[in-house]
Amino acid sequence: MDNTWNDETARWYLERYGDHALNRLWLTHVTLAPDEFLLDVGCGGGASIKAATQQQKNIRAVGIDPVTTMITAAREILPRVDFYEASAENIPLPGGVITLALANCSVIHWQDVGAGLAEVNRVLRTGAQFLILEEAFASQTDDGRLNSPQDLPGHLKKAGFFVSEHGHHNTDGESYWATLAQKV
Repeated sequence: MDNTWNDETARWYLERYGDHALNRLWLTHVTLAPDEFLLDVGCGGGASIKAATQQQKNIRAVGIDPVTTMITAAREILPRVDFYEASAENIPLPGGVITLALANCSVIHWQDVGAGLAEVNRVLRTGAQFLILEEAFASQTDDGRLNSPQDLPGHLKKAGFFVSEHGHHNTDGESYWATLAQKV
């Protein structure tokens, strides 16, 4: 986790962006199957999982976030979903169980993009999809983390993914990059 997040910044984020449009827009990039097992990496307050469960009632979902305040908020709105205080680099799930992974505006905050992508790859079933959304202005530091959403295809290919979509979108007043990859 980068130095951006603590209890104070998490509360600010939840108040200001807890119901951000991207928490629903991500669903336009994938089709949820009734038996989906969704992992939300950097789940924040759980809004993306909430949108998924409203669209497809029978899915199973799990969320991880390294910030206690985020996990507490997520558990309050979705008490039947499993949420874990964990980072992308250390996902507390067995290998090969997830059918769809989502990282909605979180990769930019990962400490080690390569390790995080390897860990997502580990928990995905073969053929499962991984959707990453990042706001168009997202940019990170010069310390080896993600420098721009435009760099995602290279990182994903290096981690063993096939990138099926990567593009910039302007939808509902939101400017963001969406990258869809598949575990091969």
